[in-house]
Amino acid sequence: MKLAYWMYTGPAHIGTLRIASSFKNVHAIMHAPLGDDYFNVMQSMLEREKEFTPVTASIVDRHVLAQGSKEKVIDNITRKDKEEKPDLVVVTPTCTSSILQEDLANFVTRASYSSKADVLLADVNHVRPVYFTLMFNKI
Repeated sequence: MKLAYWMYTGPAHIGTLRIASSFKNVHAIMHAPLGDDYFNVMQSMLEREKEFTPVTASIVDRHVLAQGSKEKVIDNITRKDKEEKPDLVVVTPTCTSSILQEDLANFVTRASYSSKADVLLADVNHVRPVYFTLMFNKI
């Protein structure tokens, strides 16, 4: 048995979106302020793949800052479920939007009642880098 250790040193939401984009028929929704929604551009420029998991940005704007997200996240999840018909919708906040401390778990639960796809909240620690430890058998 050999132990391999790998550390992803980028923002947690980018790591989450990269993992989500490795699956087929998955749609990711990023709850982010304008400016944190650069994943699609980065993915298309760096990875240069024709097909990758689409990411929708649920933009945190001045109205959200004043009143909270309310139905915005739920509407984005159900809209993408109807348009794209994915098997899974992954919702992730960015490190900036996590400062708002909104109850995204509640939004995801409420959206899952009216969604045909499974809805998952990727609730990661935005302060620490993402660490992965892999164990594998040496042949």
